[in-house]
Amino acid sequence: MNHSIIVPIYNVENYLKECLDSIINQSYKDFELILVNDGSTDNSLKIAMQYAKQDSRIIIIDKPNGGLSSARNAGLEFIKPLREKLQQALKAKTGIQTLSEVNSFNKQKKNIDINTLNKHFTFSKNLIKTDLENVNSILLQEMPNDHFIQFVDSDDMIDINATKCIRDNESELTIFQVKSTNEKGEVIKNMFSEQFHYVENYKNGMEIAHIVLQRTGYSFYFAYQGGFKAEVLNRYNLRFTHNIMHEDNDFGLILCMLSQEVKMLKDEMYIYRIREGSITSYIDKKTEIPMPKKLPPYLQKVRDKFPDLTYLKIRGAYRIYSYLIIYLNIYKFLENGGVNSWVNKSYYRLLYTWLNQYRYIIELLDENEKRDLLHILMHTNEKYLNLSQNIDKVLSQG
Repeated sequence: MNHSIIVPIYNVENYLKECLDSIINQSYKDFELILVNDGSTDNSLKIAMQYAKQDSRIIIIDKPNGGLSSARNAGLEFIKPLREKLQQALKAKTGIQTLSEVNSFNKQKKNIDINTLNKHFTFSKNLIKTDLENVNSILLQEMPNDHFIQFVDSDDMIDINATKCIRDNESELTIFQVKSTNEKGEVIKNMFSEQFHYVENYKNGMEIAHIVLQRTGYSFYFAYQGGFKAEVLNRYNLRFTHNIMHEDNDFGLILCMLSQEVKMLKDEMYIYRIREGSITSYIDKKTEIPMPKKLPPYLQKVRDKFPDLTYLKIRGAYRIYSYLIIYLNIYKFLENGGVNSWVNKSYYRLLYTWLNQYRYIIELLDENEKRDLLHILMHTNEKYLNLSQNIDKVLSQG
């Protein structure tokens, strides 16, 4: 069994069964299904446990709420080969070595002792419990060779041949298309295929990424639109960026650039559900909704900085912050990978526009992020942006 399907779960009791049924009934059967309960407060965990009792392929990770990125990352750290490695270390009462830096070419390792492992992780037959919101704060393991990863969101579904499609292609990265539906099952416009339709002939992922960088403003959402070989992540210690929205933008683009073999298909193998009453629907209608009694930590961070903002404006502010982090991450990868010549004028123009319109967002950056931003601004010679004269002003007036 060298294929893992990872499903992050948070308060989806009305949709989870349909999602899980679409997975366990795949035509390709030889996979494990990792369900990551991200602090659900409804019956989602109960439903997941019921399925785990009926299907030995299912493993459940139960963790505090940390968001979609943290849930997907937790699933990655507990795919079968890595899970067995941890269990062996616990049984032998020894520690393990783990990579020291996420999203980096740095391969330096650090030791995690047995006491730390015992403190934060508890294993049973098909259940792993942890008190860590962000598992990567401790664990960042090298991925095994010849192991496939596939993500499915817990309110969506996949075609019965989706997993078989990934395995049949045997590519480092397989991308298929997405069929968007409403809650009645009615197909609506496929907004996900539009970023790919112009890519017909290509040599590798770098060629596709170059096209995306030049044409779409650094937007390349990939999480559930296919599958990939786990070993590709090792080339950059790649994981989803913790605590941002649109977390699959930088992950997807960097994953594509790391992949030497990419197979892009026209088949619609993923069924994306647009939920009525979701936060996206409210935003589209520009209708305000009440402030929740409890905000997730990343949104509470915004509210602490800007207490007068409404709920939708808090989410809007964090969305802008997230895009800024995504752009910083992509720039860092391109620069460290020696291909920063791909960054064109549109990148700096977009960055400059955002900093002028939403200068207050800089208050949400930590010191390292501010230094990265300053580094980018200092290394552009685009005179029409006049950035060299505004760097200190932009950073000081955030």
